[in-house]
Amino acid sequence: QGFNARDTFFCSPKQPSRSFFKVFYDYDGNVSRLTDFLRASFVFDNFEDLYNALFVINDYVKKHNKNPMMNNKYGQDIGILKFKDSFTKDGKLNNGWRQIIINVPLCADDQNISTPIICEIQLHFCLFWQFKEQTHRMYQISRLFNIRDHKTGKSKNLAMECAKQFYSADQHKKRQKHHKYDL
Repeated sequence: QGFNARDTFFCSPKQPSRSFFKVFYDYDGNVSRLTDFLRASFVFDNFEDLYNALFVINDYVKKHNKNPMMNNKYGQDIGILKFKDSFTKDGKLNNGWRQIIINVPLCADDQNISTPIICEIQLHFCLFWQFKEQTHRMYQISRLFNIRDHKTGKSKNLAMECAKQFYSADQHKKRQKHHKYDL
């Protein structure tokens, strides 16, 4: 109620091997930072409904979050915890994929959950969704080249660094100029 999702997908939990990799390599063993073990996706026909879903989900989580552990950690009436919008110019991903990812606390009737569980909800636009399989595969390959500096916590993607260095517009001009004299 409140938004019109064309399709809804409840994904299976993240594979144990991928979860272990993320916790060990990306989060220095801190399992509480794993926020996409439980996931769901909504696909929308228009951006108005897609962005309206943010408000509906936020209000729902505020109303139904009964976990005192979560409220103690984040405060009362907590809704969306984290928001990433790759539809915007600054948020776009290198592989062409676009979506909004939000993290919300698991809303459960059981108030005795000892560890707060954070879930991921993905909001998709239908035109991008039809290419999910291809673009997600490109993402899977590119993330193999992510290197994280454990001292600073910053990551860089070596494949992207290489592409920028050797295939930027400036490098392309230099190669064209060089090739003129090779004839």
